[in-house]
Amino acid sequence: VTYLDPDIQVTADLTDIDALARNHGIVLTPHNTAPLPRDGRRPSEADLVSAGTYNLGFIAIADSATTRDLIVWWCEQLRDDCIVDPENGYFVDQLWMDQAPSFVPDLHVLRAPGCNVAYWNLPTRHFEHGEDGILVNGEPLRFFHFSGFNPVRPRSLSKHQDRIDLEDYPIVRELCANYARLVLE
Repeated sequence: VTYLDPDIQVTADLTDIDALARNHGIVLTPHNTAPLPRDGRRPSEADLVSAGTYNLGFIAIADSATTRDLIVWWCEQLRDDCIVDPENGYFVDQLWMDQAPSFVPDLHVLRAPGCNVAYWNLPTRHFEHGEDGILVNGEPLRFFHFSGFNPVRPRSLSKHQDRIDLEDYPIVRELCANYARLVLE
């Protein structure tokens, strides 16, 4: 099973993720694959630490005894503790999944720069147009996460950040305009 948040736009084939899940049990994407600058802007490293290592707008899980045990454990945690309270170590379902590598030893961390692209990792991504679509750090953009995006304000990437100005990211600005049009239609 591959889960994608409803605010994710898939832009390229994801078939190989099924194979990764079958081979590793679970596939997660980290919020970041490189440090953010310490410049007082949001999101900061501290924001990401309080949100969890992995962004659960995407998760792929294969059926196995190990992953079933993880899901049962995860459900038990979320029954009462799926809350937003980062000061006390809770951020909905995400922080719990930080423990998944301990439970699923073959877990795969998908670091592909074109997967789960969002406001929290844009500072480490370079966009360009390629022959077959948009490239991110030289690889195809596969899915973009529009977390906190408001389609009636397509020139603002997310209400959760002040780090990214879309004027500095013309290709992302195009993505936002097209996504806003699709959502409003």
